Amino acid sequence: MKLSRLLELHSQNTTKEILPNNLGDAYLYKNNRIYRSIRDQVLKNGFSFSDEMNSAYLALPLAELENILQTKKIPYFNNVDVLKKIEQKKPHVATWEDVRDNLKKNFLFHESCHACARAYYNTDSGHLKNKVLNLLIEESFANTCELLAVMDAEDAAHRIFYEMNSYTALFELKTEFKNASRDLGFDNFAKIIFFGYLHSNHLHDYIEDRDLKRVVSLTGLKDWSQLSDKQQKTIKYVIKNCFQLDETFKQVTTRFYMKLNQVEIEHSDLKKQDYLSEFEQNSAYIKHLNNLSEVLTQQGIAN
Repeated sequence: MKLSRLLELHSQNTTKEILPNNLGDAYLYKNNRIYRSIRDQVLKNGFSFSDEMNSAYLALPLAELENILQTKKIPYFNNVDVLKKIEQKKPHVATWEDVRDNLKKNFLFHESCHACARAYYNTDSGHLKNKVLNLLIEESFANTCELLAVMDAEDAAHRIFYEMNSYTALFELKTEFKNASRDLGFDNFAKIIFFGYLHSNHLHDYIEDRDLKRVVSLTGLKDWSQLSDKQQKTIKYVIKNCFQLDETFKQVTTRFYMKLNQVEIEHSDLKKQDYLSEFEQNSAYIKHLNNLSEVLTQQGIAN
C-alpha cells in the first residue's frame, strides 16, 4: 500500500479524543470498537496522553508502568511526522513495506487497558486484597482487549494501523472469534478469554477441565453439563489461544513486574495460587470483572 494512501486514511478523522501524531489512531478510534471503548474510558478516568520525550519509557517501558498509572499520563511517540516528511520529499513513491520494519510502534492501547483496570480499584484496597492477582488481572485484561480487537480489522489499512498499536495482532483468528462471540454471547466470550489469560499469566501451560468448568460458572453461562457440545468445543478452542504468550517473555516480565511492585513471590508458587477461589468467594472480584466487561460492551460490541 502506498504511504500516501495510509497517511490520507490516517488524517480523515479529527475528534478531540484522537491523537494525530500516533499513526492510525483516528482510524482505529472510528473503526475499532474496543480501541474506541478503551480510549473513551481512560479519558473519562482522567488520563491524558503525551508525545513529549520520555527517555525512561523509551529505555524500559515496563519500569515506567507504575509511574504512568500514578501520574495518569500515558506516553507515546510521534511516528507520523517522519512519514509526512518522506511523502513531501518524494510524493507517491514510498510504500508501507518500505518503512514498516523500522518505524517505531506505539503501545498506548496496551497501557490504556492497564489504566482501565487500575481505575476500578486500588491495589491496596481492603476489598481486593490479593495484590498478585490484582496485578495479573490488569495484564490479563490488556491481553484480552488486544486479542479481541482484531475482530474489527476488516481491511488492509485497519490491520496495518492495528499492528502499529498492539503487541498482539492475531488476525487469522478473526472469523473464529466472531463465530464464538455469536455462539456464546460477547460478554461470556470475553470473560472466558480473560480467564484464559489470567490462567496463562499464572504460568500455566493449559487449563484443566475442572478449572475450565469453574471459569464457565463464573462467566454466568449455564453449568458446563448444560452447554451444547458445540458450545463446549468452542470454549475449549478459543481459550487455547490464551496460552500462546511467549513463555520466556511471560516469566521474565512477570517476575520483574512483581519486583517493581514490591511483591515477593516465587514463580513456582504462582501456579499453586487458586485465584479462582477469590472470584468464587469475594464478590468484589466479580464486580470488578463485570466493570471491565462493561467497558468492552459500552459501544455495542455485543451486537
